[in-house]
Amino acid sequence: MAEVVDRPSLWSFLKVSQIGVGVYWADRVKVVSLFDASAWGWTRVTVYRGASLLVLNRKVAARVSLFVTAPQPPLATSAGIVAMTVESPSRPDRRVELRVLAARSGRSGGGPR
Repeated sequence: MAEVVDRPSLWSFLKVSQIGVGVYWADRVKVVSLFDASAWGWTRVTVYRGASLLVLNRKVAARVSLFVTAPQPPLATSAGIVAMTVESPSRPDRRVELRVLAARSGRSGGGPR
């Protein structure tokens, strides 16, 4: 992750009176949009993408996207979060992607037998 996030210089910490860290919505017009998850092989699941910016000391350090769906079994454990990407704003070839590859519901009726 350290290779993806653009860290501010040490000088920027010295010249700014307040050090700041924040996460802001990347696109005010389309903060959340419908995502086509068919490329992942998910044809019956509605997935939304929420884009945001990680800001360190008033400078964009990374672009972060969360991909979410309804938090129903078997995706209730992840609260409906099915993927996350983190991209470097200065080096588009640097990217971290986390994604749920498979999920299934357990046997109904409770605990082990």
